[in-house]
Amino acid sequence: MWELGEMQYSNKLNYQRSYDVEDPENTIALSFVELKKLKCGASVPLVQRCIVRRFVDEECIIHTWKFITEGADICKGMQVEETGWCRLIPSANAAEPGTQIELCIRRVPMHLKSAQYRELEIGEFHDALQEVSDGTLNDVMTKLESLLLDDVLAGIA
Repeated sequence: MWELGEMQYSNKLNYQRSYDVEDPENTIALSFVELKKLKCGASVPLVQRCIVRRFVDEECIIHTWKFITEGADICKGMQVEETGWCRLIPSANAAEPGTQIELCIRRVPMHLKSAQYRELEIGEFHDALQEVSDGTLNDVMTKLESLLLDDVLAGIA
């Protein structure tokens, strides 16, 4: 799953990863731009910076992250800070092997500058972020299911 996280973003516009971190095996710091088309028809670049940290324990694996997303163009000055964690716990039931995934995400809007934004722009900015998050989650789950299927098929061959 750790590798899937970085692969999810490595093809994005202006992708940059920093290896100047304390524990590069368990820390990913990166930035990229996500182009998102709003419902009003305008395309808006979302500048995203994030740091993800992995903690491995005998009983579980935990990923924590912080994303800061800044809007540009008509969403200039709008920013959202997202923090979250994901815990992967192996099934205790040998009859039903698998992994339980627990996920918690907190997103806080931070509108910069003193300019007054129209409600439409703020709403569309947040809708665009939600669509990006939903798409990312769906992509990761699809890739995890594919890996599981590959493992099952490899066991048959």
